[in-house]
Amino acid sequence: MLRKVILSMMATGVLTAQADSFSFLTIEKTDGTAQSLTAVGLTINYSNGNLVATNGTQSATIALTDISRMYFSNEQAITSAISTVNTSTPSSETNPQSDGIYNLQGHRVASLSQRSSLRKGIYIIVENGQTKKVQVK
Repeated sequence: MLRKVILSMMATGVLTAQADSFSFLTIEKTDGTAQSLTAVGLTINYSNGNLVATNGTQSATIALTDISRMYFSNEQAITSAISTVNTSTPSSETNPQSDGIYNLQGHRVASLSQRSSLRKGIYIIVENGQTKKVQVK
C-alpha cells in the first residue's frame, strides 16, 4: 500500500504542468491592423456575430468575420491601418522611383524584383501607378 502511495505521489509530481503567464491578448484583423488588450481580468464573449473582449479598463468589439487570428503574448502589438501611400508625381508621368514594395507604415522595404524574398506579412505593392495590398503567407 505504501508503495502505491509513493508511486502516485511521484507520478503527480512528474505530471504537474505549469501554464505560461501572458500579459496581452492580441487580435489581428483581416485589414492588417492589430489591437492588444491587457490580459489581467480579461473576459471574452460573443454577441451578434461580434467578439467582445474587456478587462475593466479597455474593451474591443470586433466582427468575427474581421478577425484573422488572435493570440496571447508578452508583447503589445503596435500596428495601425495604412491611410495613404503617396505615389503622386508633379507631372502626369509614372514615377519609376515610387514603384516598390512598402510595409503598412509606408516605408519602402523592397524593390519589385525582390518579391520572392519577402517575409510573412502584409505589404503594399506600387507598380505602374497602381497600388494593391497583398499578404505573404
